[in-house]
Amino acid sequence: MGMVAPHEHQEIALVLGGVKPLATVEHDKDPEQYVQAILLGLAGMLRYEVAPTADCPNGEVVFSLPSNGGLIPEYRYLVLCGVEEHGLREYHRKMGRMFGYAPEDIEAFIAAEIDWRIVWEAALT
Repeated sequence: MGMVAPHEHQEIALVLGGVKPLATVEHDKDPEQYVQAILLGLAGMLRYEVAPTADCPNGEVVFSLPSNGGLIPEYRYLVLCGVEEHGLREYHRKMGRMFGYAPEDIEAFIAAEIDWRIVWEAALT
């Protein structure tokens, strides 16, 4: 397992430390980090963007170090078009790299998700 997981409530520290190139925090899951990321963005320590999500009516903040600010529009694009354009596996690879996961962790996630889908689809038939 890589250096990123587990990381609950550590997204800001991991981005500031250069471990994660990009992170997101939903308001409803971690309101303190959500606000802190915005404040650090306003202070110029982070690049950030706030947008609504399907899962959270209050939205999420996506953030990075200023040097990685170009990842924010790439993240937004992948959220909107990534699966359709790249397929599910490559979408997860691209997202995993952006979030700083090790290649072996990304591939394990993809394999687990695919295995889960096979089990779920078999249960439905």
